[in-house]
Amino acid sequence: MASRRTANHQRPWSRGGSEGFSGGSLDKGASQEIHALRAAKKRYGVEVGLVGMCEIRVQIREGRSRCLERQSRRVTIHEVQWAGQAMVVAYDSQRHTLVTFLPADFKPGERPWK
Repeated sequence: MASRRTANHQRPWSRGGSEGFSGGSLDKGASQEIHALRAAKKRYGVEVGLVGMCEIRVQIREGRSRCLERQSRRVTIHEVQWAGQAMVVAYDSQRHTLVTFLPADFKPGERPWK
């Protein structure tokens, strides 16, 4: 049996919506942001949520964050303020998404996990 595809050859659940969280295939940007939400909860003990992620992205785009390091052509590390707390985030400038929340004791140039 042939699989059904939408007109743009994308799976219908790969572009946003809560149905993509139920095990369907997600695009890279959505996967990054789901990971970031979990990392924020684990490393900072806060539920950032989608609205919080939007506020953090706006801070970065408007230059109200402190850029700590450029990791690659598309990923930069920023220190942002959210809910009265300093947080370190990795931002994907190509997809305009938060990749992950890094530990608060992050030091530019150091990679303790390597």
